[in-house]
Amino acid sequence: MSETPETHVLGFLELAADITSAYVSNNSIRPTDLPDLIRSIHTALGSISPPLTCPTTQFGQPICRT
Repeated sequence: MSETPETHVLGFLELAADITSAYVSNNSIRPTDLPDLIRSIHTALGSISPPLTCPTTQFGQPICRT
């Protein structure tokens, strides 16, 4: 199954929501701090997310596993 950018983004958002939900369930947080928490989690996930495109060799062959 091939992952499109749209499904990657939806999976990314679902993961961010799950992490936020788990954190808020186990920690006290002011409602005014919630947007910053969501932004922080989103930024952290974005920094470790794999690239959406597969790099290719100089001959145009994909390097990624499918």
